[in-house]
Amino acid sequence: MYWYIVGFSLISPLVGIYLVEGGHLSWSIGVIGYPNGASIAYLQYILVFSASSFGTIALIRLTSIAAKRQRTASKISKNVYTDRDFFTFAQRVLWVNIIFGIVFVFGFGSIKVVLGYVDKGSFRSTLGVLGFIPYLFTKTIIPVLLACLAILYLKSAKTKANKAILFWNFFIAFVVAMTWGFKTTGIALLLPAGIVFLWSANILIIMKYFIYGFSIIVGAFFVFDAGTNSNSTDVLNFLFIRATVLQGDVSWWVWDIYTTNGDFPPYFGTLLAALGDKFLVILGVTQNDLMVWMLHHYDWLINYVAGVSLGDTANGHSIVGTPFSEGLIMGGYVGMIVIASLAGSLVGLMYVNIRNAILLGKAIKGSLVTTYFCFYVFPWLVGGGLVQLFHISVIVGFFLSYAIVSQIVPRGYGQEPELLGH
Repeated sequence: MYWYIVGFSLISPLVGIYLVEGGHLSWSIGVIGYPNGASIAYLQYILVFSASSFGTIALIRLTSIAAKRQRTASKISKNVYTDRDFFTFAQRVLWVNIIFGIVFVFGFGSIKVVLGYVDKGSFRSTLGVLGFIPYLFTKTIIPVLLACLAILYLKSAKTKANKAILFWNFFIAFVVAMTWGFKTTGIALLLPAGIVFLWSANILIIMKYFIYGFSIIVGAFFVFDAGTNSNSTDVLNFLFIRATVLQGDVSWWVWDIYTTNGDFPPYFGTLLAALGDKFLVILGVTQNDLMVWMLHHYDWLINYVAGVSLGDTANGHSIVGTPFSEGLIMGGYVGMIVIASLAGSLVGLMYVNIRNAILLGKAIKGSLVTTYFCFYVFPWLVGGGLVQLFHISVIVGFFLSYAIVSQIVPRGYGQEPELLGH
């Protein structure tokens, strides 16, 4: 499943660029597209990305002294954990899901989104000073716990009790996540665990779960966005545009600016945002000057390049840029090659670490890496914004997640089987 997700992040913008070059309306820019060579340039990005990714994997395998040890561990690490250990851990995770669900639905008031009393945008903007808590649980802690459960379940007996408690963990987490009001939140929360379970799945199985996910998105569209799109034709057309044109039209536009010798704002100031907005305020960067603020935030910068007004950006308007665009803004064609190499190497490194963790049953490490890939690497691959990979909030979030998971997991559980004496 891992490579299907990576493939989507590469192919969907390419399809979008191709459609815009063929004369489709660029929704993000507001112009009718035309041929400018962006498709060929993006194909070069994909080739460099792929070479870097598989080259990284090959290099790690050639230099790894643990290959034989991994093969041995994979033979002995099946069903080495007791039912009691798994069930105990799953019970603890279930309590976390239940308590967070009650607090989020009734304490923070997400039930109002479901009942239609407030729209999802207003709810998100009125979470208050404690709003970081539901974000932390939804984007890090809960996905890490569920992925940890998935890895350990693969190494445990498939009893009815284990299956039941696994189901209730996933079901409750999914339902609570969907009360955010966004169409893909529940799917995103389950994605790290899904990668674990479907790591070696064939295309037919992947397609089955793709249909499930697509059905959920369409259903959520009618529940949460019924006022804007009320018939199935509009919904399907929008989802197609969203998955293609809106993934690639900004990249088409940025390439057009680059090839016509247009100017881009300076890029490297956006990396300072990794230390957080409070740090920027210390440096004198505030939203009192929207132009200066834009020069220190990539999501604002790519909007500016696309012609979105600073006022609209301040009100929450966003677009999809891809690392391809980011590389061009950073350093032209050379910058695009550099960022393609970086992205490919990172994807290859993630693959090796997730694969080894699943093989060896190293649940804590595997769950952290898989969640990082799903919530930070993958969004960067489809939307750009290098700074999100190492933002201070990400570091803090994963530190807290590790602290929580390590306390919930029974002592010695979730480590490499050989270290447990098996």
